[in-house]
Amino acid sequence: MKSGDSSPVMINGKYLHSPYNPEREALKVLAKEDYSRKRIVILFEPGTGYIIPPLKSLYPHLTLLVISPLGRLASEYRDGNSVFLWTGDLETGLRGFLSEHIHESDLSHIAYLPWPSSVRLLPQEASRAGKTISLFISWLQANHSHVVGFGVKNLRNSLVNYLLCEEPRLPDLRNRNILIIASGPGLRDCLDEIRDKSRFYFVIALPSAVSFLLKEKIPIDLIISTDPGYWASVHYGSFPDAVSVGTGLSGRCVFNGSRKIYPLFNQGTYLDRQLLGNRGIPLIPGTGSVALAALEWASAMQCRTITFAGLDMCLRDIRSHVSPHPFDNLLMSGTDFTNSLHHIYFDRALAVTFKREDSLRISHSLNQYREWLENRSYPQSLYRLQMSGISIQGLTDTAKLEKGSEGSVTWSPLPYPSRSERRERIGSLLKKWRHESQERISGASAKVFPDDFDDFLYTLIPQIFSRIRGETDLGETPEKMIREGQEKLTALFIQMEELCERLA
Repeated sequence: MKSGDSSPVMINGKYLHSPYNPEREALKVLAKEDYSRKRIVILFEPGTGYIIPPLKSLYPHLTLLVISPLGRLASEYRDGNSVFLWTGDLETGLRGFLSEHIHESDLSHIAYLPWPSSVRLLPQEASRAGKTISLFISWLQANHSHVVGFGVKNLRNSLVNYLLCEEPRLPDLRNRNILIIASGPGLRDCLDEIRDKSRFYFVIALPSAVSFLLKEKIPIDLIISTDPGYWASVHYGSFPDAVSVGTGLSGRCVFNGSRKIYPLFNQGTYLDRQLLGNRGIPLIPGTGSVALAALEWASAMQCRTITFAGLDMCLRDIRSHVSPHPFDNLLMSGTDFTNSLHHIYFDRALAVTFKREDSLRISHSLNQYREWLENRSYPQSLYRLQMSGISIQGLTDTAKLEKGSEGSVTWSPLPYPSRSERRERIGSLLKKWRHESQERISGASAKVFPDDFDDFLYTLIPQIFSRIRGETDLGETPEKMIREGQEKLTALFIQMEELCERLA
């Protein structure tokens, strides 16, 4: 007996749903998977939505994210509470939609459910949506890995940098050309052009390129460093004291009496907002890459053009960086009669390669940075000084730098609280966080998308926080995990209070 819609959805003369019994068809699709341990299901083009009532009936705790190029989902299913609809662009806009509803702590509780007929009848749309979802999940996984490794370190660095950094100063780069120099193995090919025309640019060096530029006597106007971890200190050893270092609050804490280190950008994190507030410091998104952070900062400074050098986005044969490079000596220390430096480079290149183009090797991380860059847009013209390598959509490869105006750049101070005011601010925040965290961690649930403070707590105890959210949302009470989380947070905040007291 026919029970379907009186006007079923058709694509090129073919039905998207069964015209006779779409409800039974939906149940057959659902019978193939168990979603009881999931919190979020992403649906691709479910048509008018026959699958939604049985899915919500079987798993009432689910949040459904519906991606619908056709935009035919029945209005009664779009409740704006547990069912959310996206009908816009299937690439750049979709990523923003997913970000609004999926948190890193949801990673192990996400499922993708494309309506089978939609995949067959809308192959291009399904492919674009699947690629965007895959890239978004990869981005979440990278963020989660970073948080697991650096969450507590980011807190420590942010507090110490806020307390001890000098007042921030910003250069006036309006209508200037900026040259950002990375340390890719192709940098040496650009050396003559950089030496000849870098005086027409404001030169930003990334940390791993500093040793090479100093050896070749290339002037540097600014070093941008964002790495919060140990390896940043390896690079810091090559930084000249006379060159300013720009960093975010979470960057590695290294201080020198004569070195000028400024918190040059606000990355929009909870900590940045709480500590820096609105002081005219450029707001840039977190990127996970110092090259992309430098690009975001340069764009925010309203420069005229941005040109990269040494941004290969690949390894050339077995070389990942130009030489000299701070890691060369570290790798050399691991050599012996049976393990040459060449062999070490070969093993490292082999381990990170997931795709090859002739002699060029592409790693997962470099590919992810390239895709991130290609999904951003900037008001400036973007160039790359090289004619070979992995192409980057949005960057124009060129063999020449342009000539322009020379002259020094003016640096101006920004409003910044005194040392005593910063010390007082840190003390009050740590006490507030210590007390509020005890209540929040026991109420962590996926029913409400994490607010800023929940997200902050997640960065400090990511694995515990994810388990508490998952089990609570599935109707369980993880009392032991809650106690462990509360104890860890209390001990951490007390430790940070003692550290800042010593430094003050």
